[in-house]
Amino acid sequence: MKSIIGKGVIIDDSIYNQELLRKIIEDNNFQILGIADSGKQGFSLVAETRPDIVFLDISLPDLSSEEVIRGLLSINRNLKIVLMASTAVQRPVYRLLTLGASDYIPKPVVRGQLEYLLKKLELEERYQKLSKLQLVGFLHGVFYSEIVKTASKENSLAVSNAIKKPLKRLMKQYSNRYDINLTTYRIFVSVNEEDKTLVKKVIRQLNNLYRGVVRNLEKIMQFEILTSFLQEAYQSFYNIAGEIYTQIDYNFPTWKGYTPTFVKSTISEKRKVIEYMPLANYIWKSELKYSSDLSRLKVYSTIVNYDPRNSPKFPRKIKREVDIYGIYSIFDNIIGPKTAIVYPPAKSQMVNEELRSIPKLLDLTGAREMEPFIHASETFASVNLIFVTNRNDMRGSYFDQMLSICVMPLDVTVLAKLSQLKGILRAVVVQISESIQRMSLQEIQDLGKYKSEPAEIIAELVDEVRRFIE
Repeated sequence: MKSIIGKGVIIDDSIYNQELLRKIIEDNNFQILGIADSGKQGFSLVAETRPDIVFLDISLPDLSSEEVIRGLLSINRNLKIVLMASTAVQRPVYRLLTLGASDYIPKPVVRGQLEYLLKKLELEERYQKLSKLQLVGFLHGVFYSEIVKTASKENSLAVSNAIKKPLKRLMKQYSNRYDINLTTYRIFVSVNEEDKTLVKKVIRQLNNLYRGVVRNLEKIMQFEILTSFLQEAYQSFYNIAGEIYTQIDYNFPTWKGYTPTFVKSTISEKRKVIEYMPLANYIWKSELKYSSDLSRLKVYSTIVNYDPRNSPKFPRKIKREVDIYGIYSIFDNIIGPKTAIVYPPAKSQMVNEELRSIPKLLDLTGAREMEPFIHASETFASVNLIFVTNRNDMRGSYFDQMLSICVMPLDVTVLAKLSQLKGILRAVVVQISESIQRMSLQEIQDLGKYKSEPAEIIAELVDEVRRFIE
C-alpha cells in the first residue's frame, strides 16, 4: 500500500490535462481529492475537502486567476497553489506568485517537471516530521534518485544497478534499521536516537553507502566523466533539497578529493520598484505596550524607552505647501484591494482617484506584512504598511489592511522625510488592529461609511504628521 504524502485538488477546464495530472500526481504518492473545471467549483471543492495543495490552471472560463488565488487563500491561508500556464505567458505568472501562489509549472505539462515539483513538496512535508538523522537518510535517497534521472538512456540501467546493489546489501544486513524503497530510492531510518553511539554508527553507514555507490559508478565511467556526472546530479538535487540540506548540518563525504558543490545561477531578478526600509536603525528597547487613548501616537517619548541617539527625528518644516492624506485600505480576498477611508476627503475627483489607486500597490509589489515601504509616482509619494488582524469569525480567519500616509505634490525632500514615519505607522496599526478586533462583522463591512474608531485614529495621525512637516 502506498504511503500518501499529501492531498491535492486540480482546477483545470481541460479534460486531457485533468487526467494527465491525476495520473502523474497519484503515481508520486499524492492523493487527488477532486477535480473542478471552474474557479467557483474550485472554491466549493477546496472548502469541502481541505487539500494541502491545489494545481491551478490560470486560464479559467469564469474568474480571473487573481480572483481564484485570493478566494483559495481566504479559505485556507496556508494552502499551496501551483500555477499551470503556457510558457508564452510567464510574465503574468511572476506577478501571480506575489499574490500567494507557491510555484509554477509550464503547459503542456511534462512528467519530469511535475515530478520535480512534487519531490520538493514531499521534502517540505518530510521536513516537518522527520528527525535530523532520518532527514540525512532520506536526502541520500533523493540524491540517488537524481543520479539515476541524470543518466542517459544508454547507461541508465547500469547506473540504477550500481546504486541498488549497495542499497540491497545495507537493507539485508540491517533490516530492522533501514526501510528502503528500491523503486524511488527513498531511505527510511528507524533507530533509537537517544543512543548517540548508534546515531554515529548510522551516519558512518550512510557515508559508506555513498562511497559504495560511487565506487560502483567508477566501474562504468572514467573518473573525469564520473565527477562531472555527479556534479550534474548534485546540482539537480540541490535545486530540490538545498534549503533543507543546508539546515541539517550534514555534508556528503569527500571521495578521492571530489566534494559535491552547488553553483548558484548567475541570472538576477529585476529590481523591484519599491524600497523596503530596514529595521536596523530603530531597535525597540522593550516590548511595545500601549494605553487606550489616542495620544499613543507619541509612543516614542511616553511608552518606549528609546535611546535618544537612535530615536527617529521628525522632519523640520517644508517650505512648499503640500497636501497630506491618510489612507486606510482593506482587501477583499476575492474582489481585490479597495479603499475604506481617505482622510481628509480629497476635494478634486482626479486626486481622489489617485489616492484610491494606492491599495493596488499590494498587488503590484507583493509587499511583506509589517515592512514599511515607500512608493513614489510623478505626482505623489506615500509610505505604506501592510498589516493583518486575526478574526476567527471571518472566512480565512484574518483581515488584510494597509495604512498609508500620502503627500502631494512630490518632491525629493518630502520623500526623504516620509521615510522617517515608519515607526509611527507601526504604532498606529496596532491601535487600528485592536479596534477591528472589537468591531462586529457588520461594522467592518460598513468601514468608511460612518464615523469609526479607525477613522478617528487616522485623523489624529494625519494631524500629528502635518504638525511636524508643514
